[in-house]
Amino acid sequence: IAAWSEQVSPEKLWLAPKLPPESDLNEALLPLADTVFWDTFQKDSFGGTGRTGNWAKFASMQQKYPDKTWILAGGLNPNNISQALEQTKTRFVDVKSGVESLPRIKDGAKLKAFFNQLK
Repeated sequence: IAAWSEQVSPEKLWLAPKLPPESDLNEALLPLADTVFWDTFQKDSFGGTGRTGNWAKFASMQQKYPDKTWILAGGLNPNNISQALEQTKTRFVDVKSGVESLPRIKDGAKLKAFFNQLK
């Protein structure tokens, strides 16, 4: 990761740690990237599970390192985005399967409902 950071710069590198709920982010990695993409842990996959993650841990890390850009992902959908925003105070979210009718097929009604909750 240090080599990537040196090559592309921390401004262009995102950390996307794959952390089991009981694990903590290796804080020594934080100087290497300006952005942290925080998704829900799934042992055998990266994202798209529809499961929410540890919002409290995300909020704690975001509060501890406010100079970083924190992106919350994992199981976000029209029914829980308001709660996620309230609990984490995040400014950035990533949504995928929570607004799909089928894998890789976005649902217009779900997208509209999701964005209405962002207001």
